[in-house]
Amino acid sequence: MNKVTFPSRDEVISTTTVVVVASVIFALFLWFSDIVIIEVYEGILRLFGRA
Repeated sequence: MNKVTFPSRDEVISTTTVVVVASVIFALFLWFSDIVIIEVYEGILRLFGRA
């Protein structure tokens, strides 16, 4: 078996920062997409007089 080496404190901080930033960006993208989809759906319903 090989010797286990744990990441340094700086590596942990940098990778954690990348994960948090990527998660926030993805959450904002999903939020924006949800708003756009809802507006398009409601616009289609208004166009055909069902809302």
